[in-house]
Amino acid sequence: MKTIMILLAVLTALCMVSGIVSAVDTEKAEAPGYCGTKTPTPAVTTESGQPCEVQNIEGKIDSIMLANPAAKDKRPVVTVIDNKDERIVFAVTPDTLLCGADMKPITLDAIKEGASVKVKVLCAREGEGVAASIYLTE
Repeated sequence: MKTIMILLAVLTALCMVSGIVSAVDTEKAEAPGYCGTKTPTPAVTTESGQPCEVQNIEGKIDSIMLANPAAKDKRPVVTVIDNKDERIVFAVTPDTLLCGADMKPITLDAIKEGASVKVKVLCAREGEGVAASIYLTE
């Protein structure tokens, strides 16, 4: 009986410690100036309510078209040529996580054509996806 009580006490302590560590990691990941190594993927659905498909893309920036104030959709649009030589076009929103190779936050103007990137793109809307994150890889 004593052994079971000790075992329960140890397990309880471990659960409490892992909860504290998890909370610290979450605070660090959400702190300004920290890109983290994992990008949370927001739960996004299509207009019909279906879950979006997430694409993980590695490739090089082909072009960046900044927002056009006269356009209906005022978001910047980026084109990446992936490792299969396919062009993927996606929009960048204020919620898109942009990270340099040093894992520090950057702005869109720091990303240049020809840069190697890893991009997490959420479902397409009228043929165009939306970037959840863009990481420079070099």
